Amino acid sequence: MTNLAEQVSASTGVNVSVFGFDTAEGLPAPEDYRDHPELFSEDDYPMQDFDLLQAELAGRAKLVIGDIRKIESLDEVLSEGGPLGFASIDVDIYTSAKSALKLITESSDGSLMPTVGLHFDDVWSEWGYNRFAGELLAIDESNDESDSHKIDKDRYVHYWHGESKALHAAMYMLHVLDHPDRFKNLKLSTRVIQDR
Repeated sequence: MTNLAEQVSASTGVNVSVFGFDTAEGLPAPEDYRDHPELFSEDDYPMQDFDLLQAELAGRAKLVIGDIRKIESLDEVLSEGGPLGFASIDVDIYTSAKSALKLITESSDGSLMPTVGLHFDDVWSEWGYNRFAGELLAIDESNDESDSHKIDKDRYVHYWHGESKALHAAMYMLHVLDHPDRFKNLKLSTRVIQDR
């Protein structure tokens, strides 16, 4: 992601900041069937070499170490880098995905773009992911809990081909339906009508 961010920044002139969140200790213990205990166990995927990773990311990304469930506000973290435009949710289990989505969807509109690309790595495979557990359940519950922040499949997927299409199948979009930027054209149209 740091490489892509640098490429986008170079080609557009828009500064793209990268933040990574990790416990550094691996996955928390599954709480119940929603965390897919048949697939994941406590301490799976621990960080291999913190010092090496920090050295590699120095100046290119900010690494936030700790339990995402204990972060009170994404606004504090993103205040350094502008609004969130993309997030890769690679947390594997329901409880962590639920916490990550809550952190994102409860952020102020100033911390979010009107649409935010979301990539979920555990929503399709031969392993039996379903809408009653894991990241898919977290997405459904997030939609049920908010009137204005809705997550939907990225509808552009049908225009992708080959391997790219398979990767794109895990892409979703968070739509911030009450974001002020969504109403800019409405205000402009209203003003034009009033001026006539």
